[in-house]
Amino acid sequence: MPIGGLKWESELEQELEPKEFKKIKSEIQVLGIDDAPFERKDKDVKLVAVLSRGAKMMDGVFNTTIKRDGLDATEKIAHLIKSIKRENARAMILDGITFGGFNIVDIKRLYNETGIPVIASIDRRPDHVAVHKALRNLPDEGIRKKAVESAGQVYEVKLDPERTVFMQIAGLGRKDAEEILKLTTVNGLVPEPVRAAHMVGKGAYTDIPKGETDEDNEWLHVKAYNYVADKHKDVVRLKRKWFPGFAGEVVSFLFAVLIAWTIIQGLGAVLGTPNPLVVVESQSMEHGQGWEQWYLKNGLDASGFGAMNIGDIILVKGDNPKDIQIGDVVIYSKYDGRSIGGEPVIHRVIGIAEINGENLSVEGLARIAYDKNNVTYMTTPCHSSSTQSAYSIKELKQMYSADVIDKMYPGIKNQMGNFRVFITKGDNNNVEDQCKAALISFPVHERLVQGRTKFDVPYLGYVKLGLVCAFRYATGSACGCRCWWAGSNPNCCRTSSV
Repeated sequence: MPIGGLKWESELEQELEPKEFKKIKSEIQVLGIDDAPFERKDKDVKLVAVLSRGAKMMDGVFNTTIKRDGLDATEKIAHLIKSIKRENARAMILDGITFGGFNIVDIKRLYNETGIPVIASIDRRPDHVAVHKALRNLPDEGIRKKAVESAGQVYEVKLDPERTVFMQIAGLGRKDAEEILKLTTVNGLVPEPVRAAHMVGKGAYTDIPKGETDEDNEWLHVKAYNYVADKHKDVVRLKRKWFPGFAGEVVSFLFAVLIAWTIIQGLGAVLGTPNPLVVVESQSMEHGQGWEQWYLKNGLDASGFGAMNIGDIILVKGDNPKDIQIGDVVIYSKYDGRSIGGEPVIHRVIGIAEINGENLSVEGLARIAYDKNNVTYMTTPCHSSSTQSAYSIKELKQMYSADVIDKMYPGIKNQMGNFRVFITKGDNNNVEDQCKAALISFPVHERLVQGRTKFDVPYLGYVKLGLVCAFRYATGSACGCRCWWAGSNPNCCRTSSV
C-alpha cells in the first residue's frame, strides 16, 4: 500500500485536498524531522526522521543527506518517506522549514508528493524580513523565496497558558494540527518526535573527537602529561643530588611553588590560553532546581549541558573563536563600559552574532530586529517592549573601538570590519549576561574569549579557595573568592554570582 494511500508521481497536476481527522489518538504515528548539527565547512548535512507514537514511543529512526544551503531538502525528505514504507504515518512535524542552513522545504509540495500532512513547528514567530534579506546572499533566490511563501500563513498555537509556539501547515486543518502539536509537545516548545530526531542527529551523526590534537597530530592531553612528568623527574633528581635532609624539604616547597607556576605556564603554551586552569568560585553554573526552565522557555535544548560547581578545576583550551558553537562553555574577560578584565567569567554561549561590514548574521538565541528607521539591531533573550536589550551594529563597533579597550587588546579597534560577539549565560542565572537590565558584560568580542572549557575535576579547586579565603579571613579583609563558611562569618563575604 503506498504511503498516505497515494501513487508516487514527480509532479501532480493539482494540489491534494487537505485531510480531515475523525479522531486523533494519543498514540498517533508521527514523523519528527530535524537536521544534525553541522559546521560551515560541511558540504553535506544529515537529516534525521524519527517515527513515534505520539510522545510515548519511538518506532523507527531513519536518515538521509542533504546539501548545506542546497535545494534538495523537499526531494530528499519525500524520497526518504517513500523508502521507509510506513503506511500508518498520519502526519510529519518539521523543525521549521529550513534545514542545513537555508535548504528550504516546500511543505505544500512535500504533502502533494507523500500524501502525509505536514506541520512546520517553530518556537517563535518567523522574521520573514530577516529571512528574505539573508536569501539575497544565496544563489537561486527566487526558488527559495517561492518555497518560503508557499509555506503560507503562520499560526499561533497556545500549548498552555505559559507556552506558545507557531506553525505553518499543509494538508490538514488548523484545528487538527494544533491538537497534534499539543499532544506531542509535552515539555518545552519542541515536539517530542522532533526533539528525538535532534538528539539522534547530535549523538549519531556529529563527529565527537575523543581528544584534541595539535598541528603534529599529537594528543594534547598526552603531551601535557608528558610535559608535567618530565619536569617532576628533573626536580626529584636535582633535590637528591644537592639538597638532602631538612634543607631538601625547604627547597622542595620552593620548587613546588616554582613547578606549579611552570606547569601552568607550560599548559598555557600547550593549550594556547593564558588561563589553562580555572577554579569555579560561584554558583552561576550549578544546576539547581528548575535551572533548565529558562532554556525550555527560550527554545534551546539543554539536555547535553553539564554543571560546574564551586571548587571544580576547569581545563581551558584556547580554541579559535570561529569554532565556538552554541552550548559551548567559554571563559572570557568582562567589559561593561566601566571596567575591563578582573576575575574571568565561565559561562555558556547561547547566542552568536557575526558583524561583516554593515551586515549582521545571528545564531542561537541572538536575534535580529529593526527599528522604525530600518536600523539593524541584535537583541538578547530578555528583550521585550518593557525590557529593552538591543545592540545596533554601530553600538557594537563603538564599544570595541574605545581607546581604553584598545590598550588592553592592541589592534582591536582596527578589526571592526569582520568580527564575532557572543551572548552568554550562567545556567543557574535568571537572565543572560548581556541583558541591559542586569548587565554583567557587553556582548563578548571574540578577542576577549580566553578559551573553551574541556573538562573539570570536582572539589580539587577547594585547595586554592581554602588557602585564599583563610589568608583573607586571618587578615580581616573581605574574600575575593567564595568561602563555604561565608554565611556565618562577617570577615568573609560572598561575591556576586558571576
